[in-house]
Amino acid sequence: MPAARELIATLAPHPIDAAVAGRVITAAEGCPLAIREIVVGLRPEQLIGAEALPDPLPIGPGLERHFLRQVETLPHASRTALLLVAAEPSGDWRVLTHACQALGTDFTALEPAKLAGLLSISHDVTFRHPLIRSAVYAGASDAERRVAHLALAEATDASARPDARAWHLADAASGPDDATASILEECAIRARDRGHYAEEAAFWWRAAGLTADRAHAATSLLASAQAKFAGGSLSASEAVLAQALPDLSTPRLRAGAQRLEAALKTFVVPSEIPRLLVGAAESLEHVDVRLARDTYAEALAACAVSAQATSGTTPQDVARAALRAPGAQSPGTVADVLLEAFATRFGAGYTEAVPAYRRCVEMLSVCAPDPAASRWAVFGSKAAEELWDPISYRTMLGRMQHAQRERGALDALRITLNRLADYEMWSGHFALADAYHSEVAEIASALGEDGQRWQQVKAELYGWQGRDADMRAAVARTARALAAGQTPGVAMNSALLGLARLDIANGRYADALASARQVFDNDPLTHGNHCLPEVIEAGVRAGDRDISSLAMARLETRGRASGTAWALGLVARSLALTTEGLAAEAFYRRALEHLAATPIRTDLARGHLLYGEWLRRQGRRTDARGQLRQAHELFATMGADAFAQRAARELGATGARARRRTVGASNQLTSQELRIARLASTGATSKEIAGQLFLSPRTIDAHMRNVFSKLGITSRRQLRDTEIC
Repeated sequence: MPAARELIATLAPHPIDAAVAGRVITAAEGCPLAIREIVVGLRPEQLIGAEALPDPLPIGPGLERHFLRQVETLPHASRTALLLVAAEPSGDWRVLTHACQALGTDFTALEPAKLAGLLSISHDVTFRHPLIRSAVYAGASDAERRVAHLALAEATDASARPDARAWHLADAASGPDDATASILEECAIRARDRGHYAEEAAFWWRAAGLTADRAHAATSLLASAQAKFAGGSLSASEAVLAQALPDLSTPRLRAGAQRLEAALKTFVVPSEIPRLLVGAAESLEHVDVRLARDTYAEALAACAVSAQATSGTTPQDVARAALRAPGAQSPGTVADVLLEAFATRFGAGYTEAVPAYRRCVEMLSVCAPDPAASRWAVFGSKAAEELWDPISYRTMLGRMQHAQRERGALDALRITLNRLADYEMWSGHFALADAYHSEVAEIASALGEDGQRWQQVKAELYGWQGRDADMRAAVARTARALAAGQTPGVAMNSALLGLARLDIANGRYADALASARQVFDNDPLTHGNHCLPEVIEAGVRAGDRDISSLAMARLETRGRASGTAWALGLVARSLALTTEGLAAEAFYRRALEHLAATPIRTDLARGHLLYGEWLRRQGRRTDARGQLRQAHELFATMGADAFAQRAARELGATGARARRRTVGASNQLTSQELRIARLASTGATSKEIAGQLFLSPRTIDAHMRNVFSKLGITSRRQLRDTEIC
């Protein structure tokens, strides 16, 4: 398979769509000559997925003549029946029998083709080789193919197989056919409801081709482009959108195109997206209030990503425009609550936004994971993050991950996986966070993008892992990309926080403060909260009491407004750092009590470390050893090397020695093995895991054998008791 994909890449003039490559390889059964002929016979629009592939695929005149030699010796009735088999991919003999009768022959006419070794007839009818099917279909005239498809459409049960019947009607059309286009549109809507984006896009695209009215056709093309985007085919989405743009005739449609253009620019020119979306929202206010409000909510979500790098407007400007928008009808949707929450956060402040944040989290933690909710769940997870609420964060994203895997919504899935990687990072499961990042890069590569660009978001993880060279290279790389307008502000903020934590772990407090101070001054969404404990610790240790006091005041106000265990734990830990004398101990104990009630092991470990350091400086070496050992064990197990070394040094200063580092179970597995083991621990079968990770069940079983061997276990049930769970 890899060799076949490499061959396709050398033959195609542009990056080829992953699904198209899969179709070519399947049709050719891996034969290099057949792959070459098929790729050469496809148009560029078909290769990138912008235009639906013909079925069967063309194989070129050379191979066509080779396979047709046997077919040409068959009786006319056999060739007619054989064309019906080539035009009906299901091989359903009942449908074929009725279609044969409609064309004046019968099913027995296929017997000579079977005897010649061209066919296999059992429960269904299949060609010996997919290329024979292609040759038979290509060898017929256009008129003969239309007649065959019409017969098959009439033989297909519209209630049992509406999609198959619609395709046959489309292939039977000789020109514009509005009735058939309408049927295809109905199929597209059903595919959308199922979350089958590739199917939906194909139906819309074909409907556009059969629609006489150009404005109506453009509407279908826009819908096709939107479905392709949802399915992760970004190049194809852009190409189809370009076809639709000239004939989009209403403000609503043009605004829809602007929204899609903005989405397509997410990782090209992310800074411009809020401005584009606000323009679209303003044009919709007097046309479609619901859509206008949704678009304002999307603009606010884009501000959360572009952050301080927002171009042509500011998050505050977007917030003011959103708050001026026509009011929502009662009851408000998830988008309405998100709009209120984030417009309030950008426009008024954190504390004022907390009640709306809580409503967001409540709504998104219980709503069904349908395609329409997908974009809001990812955005809404930022509300949970702003509240320091990791449980709700994990709940809404975990449910969306499963739904997106089932629907093949790859573009949405990679965003969700990036967010889940952050949760695992906070929780100290660095290997699993790394596995999520690797999967995101694999998805990006499969979609024809540069997977390395998606690795930029790993910068914060490098800081936790103590990877100094990688961390500094990532910061420099992200800064260059930000200056060129090629990466969002959120990536820079994440990198700066990673560098600040790494410098804190190594005792470089002035350097840490310089990095964290940049995030503090901008106060972006989520990272504006995460930077506060770093600014406080670095400020206290670097002797800058003014900045640590400012950060402490902000953290205390926000933490108490949030009221979650994670927030209160960080407040107490930071108060301990800024409190003189023995009064600090009560804050350290309170911090550990709150943080122990959360899954956030990174901050719990830092609480033990700071408390242990304080105890040592108070001369209480025995008490300090207990705290420092807990810190060292937590850091060592999760792979936080720089912090583990700091804890070990502090232990040495008490006269004790750190135990040999224990490697967590997750660190023994490869990224792929870890993803599979985590899913298997939930009770998922090999077939279910294969469907979620787009692998074969046989591959899953092979990986599971490696997992069992490395972890020293013999059953999937035992996985639940390992550290990876």
